[in-house]
Amino acid sequence: DTALPATLNSVPGGAVFAEALPGVTTNGAGSLVIASNLLSGGRAFAQIGEISTGILQLDVHVAGWNFAGITAEPGTGPLAEFGLSSEAVQGNDIRTAHLFIEADNTAGLTLSGVARSAGGDGVSTASSTPLEQDQVFGPVRTTPLTIRLVLNFSTLDYTVSTSDTAFAVQAAGKLASGKPARYVTLRALDDFTIGGTGGHFTIDSITLTHTPPPPPPLTPPAWRELHFPAPADATLATDAADPDGDGLPNLLEYATGTVPTAADPSPTSPGRNASGHLTLGFASVADAGLTYEVFASSDLAEWTRIFSATGAELGAGPQLIPDTQPATATPRRFLRLVVGPTPAALP
Repeated sequence: DTALPATLNSVPGGAVFAEALPGVTTNGAGSLVIASNLLSGGRAFAQIGEISTGILQLDVHVAGWNFAGITAEPGTGPLAEFGLSSEAVQGNDIRTAHLFIEADNTAGLTLSGVARSAGGDGVSTASSTPLEQDQVFGPVRTTPLTIRLVLNFSTLDYTVSTSDTAFAVQAAGKLASGKPARYVTLRALDDFTIGGTGGHFTIDSITLTHTPPPPPPLTPPAWRELHFPAPADATLATDAADPDGDGLPNLLEYATGTVPTAADPSPTSPGRNASGHLTLGFASVADAGLTYEVFASSDLAEWTRIFSATGAELGAGPQLIPDTQPATATPRRFLRLVVGPTPAALP
């Protein structure tokens, strides 16, 4: 995660905007204040390193505004642009995705914004969307307000939302394939003027959060190569082998995410849920070739299957399987995990 506290040319521990923006100042407390009629059409860039996988979230935290003496072009006038770009140069084809913060003083003061596809997907030429599509934030809202732009590089979608609607999606678009994010961009636009006493628009901070995609599940061959790389003794890597002597064969070590070359505690954990049923906890891997089964017994002689699912059905992660009867139903009760390539039949 890379935090970008909004000090104009100094972002401790995060990134640095490459140049100052005419028309944008700091208030001495780390906030950006857009309060000038000498605005610039050039962008400032803060390098973040290349991000082209997972989910990238840009939050613009607005502290407040006062549009006294506001003037703008007819309809909606852009005030500032925030977003993510692939290059630190001027030009609309650099945009990965971005949003505008706008104000409309012809139909009653409105704070609005849009993540535009035209010119913002890194492919299209620069052109504005129709005004009615720009009005995605609605009327003037109370502050503080967080405006959120989320990029999903797995699905090539982006969305816009705000904190006062619990971040319900208000606008969406598509990302261009192969267009990474390398910079956070900030631009004050030159067709907007704030005048009068106290006119301002204050950004408290800018926060960038990256959630990488989950690692792909290890296949059995990859798992064996990871733990028993050649020229290791091939017999140590068989399903039934137990090279660390902890009583867990390699197949069970793979299936429950333990390490086959270091002694591990039991991969299962017993417990009891709120309804008084015994539970058995274990970890699974998302492998369609494995079946996880839980058996129950009251005498260690007769076992009844109470649960069965493949690794693909369970997915990777912790599992908690409850017994089918209360623990008080019999004097003793036992649960057992069985993992195999097909539903197991106990001897």
